[in-house]
Amino acid sequence: MNISKRSAQELINQHFYDDNLVLTIADKSGDILATNADQTSVLRSKIIRNLIDRVNANISLTTKNIYIFRLHEYLNTFGYLIIQGPNDILSKQAKLIYTLTIMYLNSNYRFPLTNDNSTSQRANTFVRELIVANGSTNPFLLTEAAYFGFHLDQPGYVAAIFSSTGFSRDLINLSQFTVARTLRLTPFILIVLFQTDKTYQYMLRHINSSMYLGISTLFTNYLTNFHQTLTVIFLKEKLYAINKNEFSVVEKFLPIINSNIKVDNLVNELFQFDQTPENHTLLETFWRFFQNNGRIKQTADLLHIHRNTLVFRLNTISATFGLDLQNYDDRTLFYIGFLQYKCTGLAPAINIADNLLISNNYTEA
Repeated sequence: MNISKRSAQELINQHFYDDNLVLTIADKSGDILATNADQTSVLRSKIIRNLIDRVNANISLTTKNIYIFRLHEYLNTFGYLIIQGPNDILSKQAKLIYTLTIMYLNSNYRFPLTNDNSTSQRANTFVRELIVANGSTNPFLLTEAAYFGFHLDQPGYVAAIFSSTGFSRDLINLSQFTVARTLRLTPFILIVLFQTDKTYQYMLRHINSSMYLGISTLFTNYLTNFHQTLTVIFLKEKLYAINKNEFSVVEKFLPIINSNIKVDNLVNELFQFDQTPENHTLLETFWRFFQNNGRIKQTADLLHIHRNTLVFRLNTISATFGLDLQNYDDRTLFYIGFLQYKCTGLAPAINIADNLLISNNYTEA
């Protein structure tokens, strides 16, 4: 497998990394697919090929202010991630950026089905296929779900566990003790699909303080679950300096003039509103709208929807919460409420992440 230019550019556009870092993604031959660097600082393919020659079996290489990671599925290399920037920022973010990159790329590929009948191989294929199915099912998924004890008509969770030290046998063998399926994306990343509280509790018993954990809320669409898991990690990484109880301090520095709406009440209303896939889609639409600085056309293009559909969704949210999302102050107010909701209201994901997602536990790659 190789990385497409489109997937590489989409990944760069996710912007989950520090602005002081330069990210470059190359295919397995060393040709650059996407980068956020300007022409004066971009690495040339020749330099990248020289770096690739030095990457050893440990997946990564550090040289001065550059980290280069082999993007792979087990031993199959399908590209490289090169991160440049100040050492103090690199040492804190490089491993996490690599981990998120692997997860993102794997979630956007359709993996071929296999004739290997081993339980492990069947589980790996089932997890990948279920994630990329985007809510639709096919005979393969129905057959495999029955084999593994999953009920596709019932909602479930996706958990991502990142470990800088590897995984214990207890976590690797989790599927033997609970109704869950696991997928090792790399030696440092474990994806878990599950539907029961028993699996929940089992994971908690075998997680240590050197691990990162993100868990989605309950949905039948596992692609939604998977990306929600990423969102949890993105937010905690970008906002780790802001305590979840200190949003009132953040509010004071923002131009919010609609004093009729209190953020705490808005968070409660969001929690009640975000109970259906349709409403969840509306909220995620607003999230993209805000990230695009309130630009209608650019947001519609990003979401691959007609601009009238976007306006309809925004008007629906505005009417529901008594705000005008095309007004800057109201939009900012809603964003702060939504941000606080994402960090405290994604029950039960954030309750677990608050205890286990500790940025300082990540060691330098």
